[in-house]
Amino acid sequence: MLNQVQDIRDGNQKAFEAFYALWSERVFFLFLKKTGNEADAADLTQQTFIKMWQYRSGLSDTHSLETMLFQNARLVFIDWLRKEATQRKRRAVAEAFYTQSPAVLTDHEQLHLAIRRLPAMRRKVIRLKHLEGYSYKEIAVLMNLSVKTVDNHVRQALKQLRRMLTTVFFFL
Repeated sequence: MLNQVQDIRDGNQKAFEAFYALWSERVFFLFLKKTGNEADAADLTQQTFIKMWQYRSGLSDTHSLETMLFQNARLVFIDWLRKEATQRKRRAVAEAFYTQSPAVLTDHEQLHLAIRRLPAMRRKVIRLKHLEGYSYKEIAVLMNLSVKTVDNHVRQALKQLRRMLTTVFFFL
């Protein structure tokens, strides 16, 4: 067993493949039992083994590979639970905030809805700057404004967008 740990730590892919073949099904069924979803279980299993490979240099001689594998699986599962909870909260906030249909809004849609709520001048300046890539000077010429006024509109628009989106992205 110690030899297998050292082989994996040294980057021996054959040793890792043998380890994967031996344990992947058991890890998969553990995740399937916890999630009730085969796709999630497969993803979590894959993440667990990827992390084992990525952090192989830190594998310990004092613990068995099985122990380290299931500790890693536990951490992957906790991360997944946190992500799921965050997504549920974001969906609930987005639905309440926008009073739209129950369909979940993407981050992109949420941003565009928030931009539409900006005053017309700020909306136009923020679109030119951040969506179309114009410089402050180019926007000033296009809109017949001073560069300082453009800068002020951009700062105020970003401040307003942060306030509007804080409730949606608070859980990130």
